[in-house]
Amino acid sequence: MIRALLAPENARKRWTQRDMEAHFGELRIPKPSLGLVNKVVQHLRDEAFIEISGDGGFRLRDPLKLLFEWRDAYRFDRHERSGCFTLLRGRQLQDALYKLELETGGLAAYAAFSAADFQAPHVRQAKTWIYVRQDYIPRFEALTEAKTVETGENLVLLIPDDDGVFYMCEGGQVGDRRLACTNVVQTYVDVFNSRGRGEEAAEALLEQRLKPEWNRSGLL
Repeated sequence: MIRALLAPENARKRWTQRDMEAHFGELRIPKPSLGLVNKVVQHLRDEAFIEISGDGGFRLRDPLKLLFEWRDAYRFDRHERSGCFTLLRGRQLQDALYKLELETGGLAAYAAFSAADFQAPHVRQAKTWIYVRQDYIPRFEALTEAKTVETGENLVLLIPDDDGVFYMCEGGQVGDRRLACTNVVQTYVDVFNSRGRGEEAAEALLEQRLKPEWNRSGLL
């Protein structure tokens, strides 16, 4: 639900609790029960993250406060991480990952620094970061010709603890034929909680992508 509220695509959206439940029913990720939606909405209201209208609908009120609260509570280390090596480079690797997306139906995505490089280029990384759901790991390894390594990795494979990381992934332009990226709010919390220059990459995402959208929606 936090991802749905913060996603730039939904910035102008007014929700009802049944809308929220139905929204996840259209996606290939777990659907919250109406009871859980109700509990989360009450908590978000009490913390002033959302505003409730007279008819019971609600809308995001303070996106920065909610984003920072989620960011600080987020556990990036819950996701299983594996270092891999492939001889594929450039367009060859991009094509292999695009084939993986077609097979998974959206349950694979560029993650962390690789997603940020498409969404708000700022920090260059030699490694390619990818989320892949557990049951598609054999296809990932076959298509990318990747092997698990202890050192010298050029692929960072992340097996998500929560399929919500695949919520509203962002594809490229028409004809790009590339793997989609995690939604920008997911990318933000992932890079912020990564080592290296993660906070710097997160700040670029915030300034270039999130704040402009929330400004246009009158939320900032």
